[in-house]
Amino acid sequence: LQKTARRYRTLVEYSSDLVIILDGQGVFRFSSPSAKRILGYNSEKLIGKRLIEFSHPDDAVIVREIVTQALQRPGAGMPEVEFRLRHSDGCWYAFAATLTNLLDDPAVRGILVNCHDITDRKKAESALQQSEQLFRQVISSISDHIYVTEVTKDGTYVNRYISPNVEDLTGYPRDRFMADRDFWPSAVIHPEDRSATAAQAAQLERGHRSEMEYRLIRADNRTVWVRDSATVQIEGGSKIIYGVVSDITARRRRRPRL
Repeated sequence: LQKTARRYRTLVEYSSDLVIILDGQGVFRFSSPSAKRILGYNSEKLIGKRLIEFSHPDDAVIVREIVTQALQRPGAGMPEVEFRLRHSDGCWYAFAATLTNLLDDPAVRGILVNCHDITDRKKAESALQQSEQLFRQVISSISDHIYVTEVTKDGTYVNRYISPNVEDLTGYPRDRFMADRDFWPSAVIHPEDRSATAAQAAQLERGHRSEMEYRLIRADNRTVWVRDSATVQIEGGSKIIYGVVSDITARRRRRPRL
């Protein structure tokens, strides 16, 4: 048993994660030295304290629940959970943790908790979410229709993004375009302009920038003129088309007749 206990201790002392052992009441019985690096606390400072004391108030229910569930599953591990713990400087750090009830193991006699620091990942996810929200706000504030289309290695077209403005431009619901990539060229583009727009699509598929004017037939059968400007970027084996479609009907009507 002593040899096994030494092996456990060696593993946790050199772990880059925060490894703790709780008793049945959720009180620290052991904390790996990494607690100082990760949370700013000396291991000795944590012994005798309850995990809930360091948990974010919004995560307190989660922490209580996972300790309770661990007690009901002796010898078994539990699915990974996420919660936040307070750093010694007052900041909150996010962790993905797994708990294993080893209260009956003579070498441990506690609930083993392995906490992996995911703070940077959570910050990145939050920043991405804020960026996406800003992008949606910018797109919704302009009248032009924005689209992003992927042309895969085998020549398949996939709609990656269709801006909500497509509904004002065409009168059709946005979902119609997302669900069917061929709906725009086969049903919305004016029949007399489809061959020209097909040539534009071929040029984009070859990786060349393109700009042209053509007509659309709206859901209410009204005809509008648009200018479709698109550029292409190569990403892996695919070509990503970034396009802007502007309603130029008013300008076309003002154009002097020859």
